[in-house]
Amino acid sequence: MRALRSLIDRCRGLRADSGAATRHAMVGPPELWEMKRRFQFAFLEGAGLRPSDRLLDIGCGALRGGIPLIAHLEPGHYTGLDVRAEALVEAREELRAAGLCDKTPRLREISALDSLELSERFDVIWAFSVLIHMSDAVLEGCLSFVSRHLAELGVFYANVNLGTRADGSWQQFPCIWRELGTYREFGGRHGLCVEDLGPLGELGHASGRAAHDEQHMLKFALAGAATHGGALAPGDPDAGGPAG
Repeated sequence: MRALRSLIDRCRGLRADSGAATRHAMVGPPELWEMKRRFQFAFLEGAGLRPSDRLLDIGCGALRGGIPLIAHLEPGHYTGLDVRAEALVEAREELRAAGLCDKTPRLREISALDSLELSERFDVIWAFSVLIHMSDAVLEGCLSFVSRHLAELGVFYANVNLGTRADGSWQQFPCIWRELGTYREFGGRHGLCVEDLGPLGELGHASGRAAHDEQHMLKFALAGAATHGGALAPGDPDAGGPAG
């Protein structure tokens, strides 16, 4: 853990580099880069992420959250996906600057998730600030992909905007609001239970910006699977399927 904190401190020094500034702006407000990096690792570590786990990062971007995760996991246990080739170029630079190339993470450019097939299943799938940018059709494909690639006892975590506010946009992506019931309906169609873990602000995400801190973290698991949070049956009110 001390070595990991040293790595994060070292990466903090990259802020003065113009290339690092470009990377930081690709995934949100640059001034929140460090806070969001710390939050992602702290949340997943607190949720029980082990070095031996295999983790898939959907929308890994320029590895804002990926760097401490790669450092924590065993070599080859981190896979990152993104639709932006330019983000992955910056991700590889971030990886090099952090001195973590020997961890051999797999970074892959994709065009869509619904037809993507990988050769393994993952203990943890992570999508930070990703589902909020997905249309209904893209979300459907994402959850289908997750259900096919989640290990039997695996979990998928994703933060979302919950509510009925008008949708907006960020860079070239939409910013989508949905009801919790909508995520449960979508998840249920793909055999996934959905649990609302609460607002990010209550989970340690302290940005000082309501639009960020009021997002909710959702936990998805295969219906009936006994994760560390307990088994959920499809008809359970806290599951993805409809209550009886």
